Amino acid sequence: EMFHDDGAGAGGPWGVLRIDVQSRFETRAFLYAVISLCLRHFYEGFEVERIFVKAIPPATERRAALEAAGFTEAEGGLRGHPFYFLRNRSV
Repeated sequence: EMFHDDGAGAGGPWGVLRIDVQSRFETRAFLYAVISLCLRHFYEGFEVERIFVKAIPPATERRAALEAAGFTEAEGGLRGHPFYFLRNRSV
């Protein structure tokens, strides 16, 4: 699931990617494959420059998949909400 925000006053358009999978699929390899597929299409398809994904600290597999895909933990979270990772289109 992807949500779009026009980014007015926030440095341009961005999106939030929600990845909901069964526990058995919450592995680094599976999540990396899903994230990689999304990255190939979502920047252009949703006209965003940045993508955020939430990953709480206990979600070590998800965090590892995000980091492998070029995401970094967003300083200050997303609009004050913690545990969001960010990847810019230019990465």
